[in-house]
Amino acid sequence: MVSLSNSVLKINSSATITMSALANRLKSEGKDIISLSAGEPDFGTPKHVKEAAIEAIRLEADLKNGIDKGEFVCFYQPIVDL
Repeated sequence: MVSLSNSVLKINSSATITMSALANRLKSEGKDIISLSAGEPDFGTPKHVKEAAIEAIRLEADLKNGIDKGEFVCFYQPIVDL
C-alpha cells in the first residue's frame, strides 16, 4: 500500500472535481442533473498557443539532449562582498 506524506494529506480537493463527483453520483441515482461544474471549451486552441507549446517542447528536448551529450559547461562564480 502506498503511504502519503502529511503535506499531501493536507491538500484540499478541487471544488470543481468535488462538484463533478457529486453531479455524477446524483445522475447515477437517477436524478435529472445538468452539471455546469466542469467541461471542455467549445473552441479550438489558437494557432499561436499551439505553436508556442510546440516550440517549448522542442526547446526542452534540445536542452535535455545537450545535457546528455555533455554540451553544457557549468561555471561556479561566488558572489563576494568586499
